[in-house]
Parts: sequence; structure tokens; C-alpha cells
Amino acid sequence: AKSSICAGETTTLEISNCLSSITVWNTGDTLRVLTVNKAGIYYVQCLNECDNDAISNIITITESFKTSPPIITANQTQICDGEFATMVATSCSDGSVKWNTGQTLTQINVSQAGTYTAICESSCGISELSNEIRITTSTKPDSPIITVNKTIICSGEMAIL
Repeated sequence: AKSSICAGETTTLEISNCLSSITVWNTGDTLRVLTVNKAGIYYVQCLNECDNDAISNIITITESFKTSPPIITANQTQICDGEFATMVATSCSDGSVKWNTGQTLTQINVSQAGTYTAICESSCGISELSNEIRITTSTKPDSPIITVNKTIICSGEMAIL
């Protein structure tokens, strides 16, 4: 039996080592196999013909829910050639982050323009998409070229740059 189920899932608890025909779960059920769909503490009591009883071990079932989407931030959204933006995904504590780049770290560096998102994957599925961050790139401008009409000037003359 799984000890953790996702919302809407079920798990099966089965009695073993009880030769009696009378078994009573703490839920009141008397089945040999009990299907549960919610969190809780479960155990069974095994009664024999002499009214002697034994209580089983206790199983705790926890319930998890679909995880929330991560929140992503970037230290900058405009980068120049050779630079990169550092992006961080938070609020994915019960799963793992997966970026639309395929990376699975909570912090990534990007050097290309694009729109970036992430999801949070947990044992109960995949979250909705995070917020979007758009990174743009710019190239450094070319160095200006200065020309002059003459390089030597006499007193009172001017050079045109």
C-alpha cells in the first residue's frame, strides 16, 4: 500500500497474519481488503472465537495535492553580448522545478533572448505554468568613426570634424 496518495487517488490496505474470520478496521469496515481515498490513521482488530483480539500495526496515509506553480524572477531582463541573466524559481518546495529550457535547477543563467517559464513537478502531477519573464538582448554599438577635413590649421582657421 502507498502511504501517500494524491488528491483523488486511492490505496489498498490488506490484512495478513489474521487467521480469524472476524476483522474490524478502525473505520468500522469488516473487509479483508480496504480501499481508502483520504488521509488518516488506519489499523485493524483481529478477533478470534474466544473473543481474544489483537490490534495490527498502524498505517498513516497522507494526502498530497497538485503543487502550485513556481514564481520566477530575473536579476535583469535586458542583456548585452557576453552577459547573462540569472533566473530563480521559488515556491516549489514539494516538487522539482523544470524550466522551458529543459533545465531542472532552481537557479539558471540565460544568455539568449526569449520568454522563460517554469513548472513544478511533484508526485501528484505538474503545476500550471509560472509567470513569464521575457529576456531581450542588445549588441554593443559600433565605435564611431571621426573624420576631419584637415589635420593642420593656421591661426584663425577651423577644422571640420
